[in-house]
Amino acid sequence: MSDVRASAGAAAARPAKRPVRPLGSLLLDGVPLVVPGLVVGLLAVANGGFFPRSWAWSAAALAALAAFALFAGERARLGRLEVAALVAVA
Repeated sequence: MSDVRASAGAAAARPAKRPVRPLGSLLLDGVPLVVPGLVVGLLAVANGGFFPRSWAWSAAALAALAAFALFAGERARLGRLEVAALVAVA
């Protein structure tokens, strides 16, 4: 009888296992952190982004990334704050 109680107590003391996430989703979680730093770093390497050519390449790369995110990502709904920010920028 004591063996049953001991095993039940040990099972209750163990933490629950977290679900395993696929590697692709883990990599995509870091993209918003890495991309801006990479863009700024590469612009700094390219003569500090002084010449228009470096800005054109960075703009093309960011536009391609934005297009990929729009077509491949999930559908996003904009709230009032996001709409207000877009109106203010436009």
